[in-house]
Amino acid sequence: LIRNGNGRIMNISYLAQFYNLSKHTTMREYAKEAGVTPAQVSRMVLELEKEFGASLLVRKKNGPGIQLTEKGKALISHIPIILGEIKKARSLVDLDKNTSRGTFNLYSTHVLIDKLLSPNLHVLKERQPDITLNLFGTENILPSNIKRQGLSIAPYLQNAQGIVQKELASFHVGLWASKKYLERYGEPKHPSELKRHTFIAFEEEWKESLYPTQNWWLKNDTFEVDHSHIMVIKSNAGTIAAAESGMGIFSLSEEAMKLFGSNFTRILPDLKGPEVKMCLTYPEEWKEFVAIKEIEDFVLDLFKNKI
Repeated sequence: LIRNGNGRIMNISYLAQFYNLSKHTTMREYAKEAGVTPAQVSRMVLELEKEFGASLLVRKKNGPGIQLTEKGKALISHIPIILGEIKKARSLVDLDKNTSRGTFNLYSTHVLIDKLLSPNLHVLKERQPDITLNLFGTENILPSNIKRQGLSIAPYLQNAQGIVQKELASFHVGLWASKKYLERYGEPKHPSELKRHTFIAFEEEWKESLYPTQNWWLKNDTFEVDHSHIMVIKSNAGTIAAAESGMGIFSLSEEAMKLFGSNFTRILPDLKGPEVKMCLTYPEEWKEFVAIKEIEDFVLDLFKNKI
């Protein structure tokens, strides 16, 4: 519960409920999933509308799904930030900065989690049995507000405020193919030849939200690709498996390829993708915490010895 400037008390959980409601088709559907009545859901929305002095939902609507007003959309966009700050504050209260204990969430790519962090997590537990490190995989660039709430291994963020960024390694991205693929279709000798080749993509279109190691080749000034020759596999492990069987060319960093240990050939070595500076990041408020220092040493050792 929080008390606002007018003296009214608002239940913070209403914000989380409203955020979850916005992802559903109907109030009744959300109520069933949440284990409450539709009347309770309506009351929650009315309380929030009373608190913010604006209508948040479109009552008369056409088409499926719960529709938000412009004010509702504005609130939804800020709810993760609000709840994240509360979560961070709770962590600061719960943690003892002078002891090696605590539970932390770390976000990174599936490659680093599957091939580097998870197989070696026992090392951290053996060193520090009272530290729990939860791992979350994502192939999207983390927004700065998420980086201010927990740990991540992610690309360096320019002009970042409120976070520590400890450089780990630079990842050098290129194009790769298996021997099976090259035996079938031949190895391209010039970027112009790539137009006739098949590519394995994480998304069908180039998106800025994706890691630079993914679909950079869809938007470059050196060569073109034929979109009819693109296969989408939204999984790095799936991409590697398909590429090994000779399905197409794919993008990954040299450093990640070392982790996979697969026998691929670098296509056009002089054709360089983006160089990605990877960093361990965490909130500035945590930089004096003993537990964070232990996690930082663990990650630094992994990158030094494995990459």
